[in-house]
Amino acid sequence: MIPGRLARSSVPYYDGEDSDEAINETSIEFLNGHKMGGIISLNSVELSPRQKGRLRATGISYSHIKAVGCTAVTQRQFNQIWNDYDEAGVTIVYCGYGDERTGMAISAIQLFQGRALDDNDFRANGVQCSSQLAALNRLSDRINGWVSLPDSASYCLH
Repeated sequence: MIPGRLARSSVPYYDGEDSDEAINETSIEFLNGHKMGGIISLNSVELSPRQKGRLRATGISYSHIKAVGCTAVTQRQFNQIWNDYDEAGVTIVYCGYGDERTGMAISAIQLFQGRALDDNDFRANGVQCSSQLAALNRLSDRINGWVSLPDSASYCLH
């Protein structure tokens, strides 16, 4: 997506279910070889404490934002995606297959970076569901100052 900064993928060892995810020595070797500093997972299943410990031991941050296929995340979760991306350095974003939930997160990052995107751009990123398109359009409006978060929660634009 952005060489040396942002990548997207399916979940490691994906075989049709979010629960197929596995972080093992091979996964960590791959992540380290590509100088990944962080993972943003939009998987419906979070890594086990043991797998998260493996990542932490090698200096790779892990952020889990629970998302179920064809549903949108909240505006606060979009903020978390941006902040985690901004803090992690080289980041890989994934969900089960690496398409619609991942596309939603990639689109959100691009919006926070100041890119002007529309539904066609979101679809080109892999977004497939109307709820995700609506949430991204709301995020775009919020970033551009047209809408605020309901309880005045802020987001960080470093």
